[in-house]
Amino acid sequence: MRVTLILVALNVIIFIAQITSAAVTESMFFTETFGLTPSRALSGEVWQFVTYMFLHDPYNLYHIFINMFVFMIFGVPLEEALGTKKFLLLYFISGIGSALFFMGLSIGSFDSLLIGASGAVYAILTGYAFMYPNSRLIIFPIPYPIKAKYIVIGLIVISIALGITNVFEDNVAYFGHLGGIVIAVIMLYIWTKAKKRRPIEERAFEFFWE
Repeated sequence: MRVTLILVALNVIIFIAQITSAAVTESMFFTETFGLTPSRALSGEVWQFVTYMFLHDPYNLYHIFINMFVFMIFGVPLEEALGTKKFLLLYFISGIGSALFFMGLSIGSFDSLLIGASGAVYAILTGYAFMYPNSRLIIFPIPYPIKAKYIVIGLIVISIALGITNVFEDNVAYFGHLGGIVIAVIMLYIWTKAKKRRPIEERAFEFFWE
């Protein structure tokens, strides 16, 4: 089974656990324990840097749906292109980097609760665009296809603009999204350069269908 599908299943199972816990205890104890609160994570609850990626808003199905939908679409081909080991590294390192970006760039966020796989999902989308920059995608409601590389550039601009202004005040961690994108670009760039430096006789034969 692809690790992409395993990660989706884990997110769904944990989401169900969140809903069940909230209903039984009538509290957000589960979410607050495994979500990322910077002040608590830096005080010893370091597991939050990883576990927060598997939690979503228990009162908003759209939050987990859109994250898992995008993740499956771009995760499957990217996992094939990178291999399972690099794919997992990209997912988790970008997810942790996303949290660090959020903490570093969001003033007054140290007692805020951060949950969601968005930073890691943005990294996967960025990884796909890095591997297939000219792949054309339809982004609703835009009626015509856009190259993947331009979509990522657009996401960077939007994340910076909304992160600074937060005009919607919608509790979205835009700087976290930006962190996922930046970490992904750095990791893919390093891997690509390392691969190009390998002697030709050491490289495995590869090909991709588009």
